[in-house]
Amino acid sequence: MKSNLRHELRLLRSQLSAKTFADVAQQTKLIVPKLINNRPGAVAIYWPLAGEVNLLALAENNIELALPRAEVGGLQFFSWSSGTPLTKDSCGISAPTEENPLSAKQVALLLVPALGIDQQGIRLGSGGGWYDRLRAAACWREVPALVVLPHACIKAELPSDPWDIPFAGWISELGLHWLQI
Repeated sequence: MKSNLRHELRLLRSQLSAKTFADVAQQTKLIVPKLINNRPGAVAIYWPLAGEVNLLALAENNIELALPRAEVGGLQFFSWSSGTPLTKDSCGISAPTEENPLSAKQVALLLVPALGIDQQGIRLGSGGGWYDRLRAAACWREVPALVVLPHACIKAELPSDPWDIPFAGWISELGLHWLQI
């Protein structure tokens, strides 16, 4: 069932305009400074893959950013700024090569890509389980976590598994939506 939904949502996203993705990125760029409001710590983002909202322009806001690196031991975040050298991680995604990962206490906000999210905060990702395993740790569940995606990818309900931890909400081209969870 999830694989069919992934296919359906990838197809939907491929039909959305570049302007839609740019509008989501712009909303995120406006919203994030208000969310962190001088909270110490980095904003953990992701290296954008095809069909994902590109958040790299957040670097222009003078916000401390972090990018993930996926390796056998799981997902870890490392400080990142534009121009920092990157290498491919175990998933073939560009990632920092530093040796000092950030702890959850060093992250003020976690922004996560998704194919879809539902009204209960259940996220449908690409199927690797990286963010599920990260957020399974109690310390990472304390970090405010939002999904970033086009509004068309928000569903009434998505299938969930016992390990799914609901997200606090999402940012779309329509703005920020907090859930009461």
